[in-house]
Amino acid sequence: MKVLFSLRFTGLRTPIILKGLKQLARALVESGERIIFPMHPHTRKRIMEYGFEWFTKAGNIEVTEPMGYLEFLDAMSRARTVSARDE
Repeated sequence: MKVLFSLRFTGLRTPIILKGLKQLARALVESGERIIFPMHPHTRKRIMEYGFEWFTKAGNIEVTEPMGYLEFLDAMSRARTVSARDE
């Protein structure tokens, strides 16, 4: 299991950054590994706006509501990998 989180989802309108994120998202989906993505409502809005809704519907991607601190620490402690994206 992997835990994926994004601290900010702003400034992503540049084509190079969007292309890189789409490649990363596709690789995560194709990995088949279970990925938990606690998603803030603002991030969810941006994902839909930028055409990433296919990512949230993939069978191995588990999109959850934002997690509290202790719940997130528990998820990270059980994860094989934790991936973060910040600007």
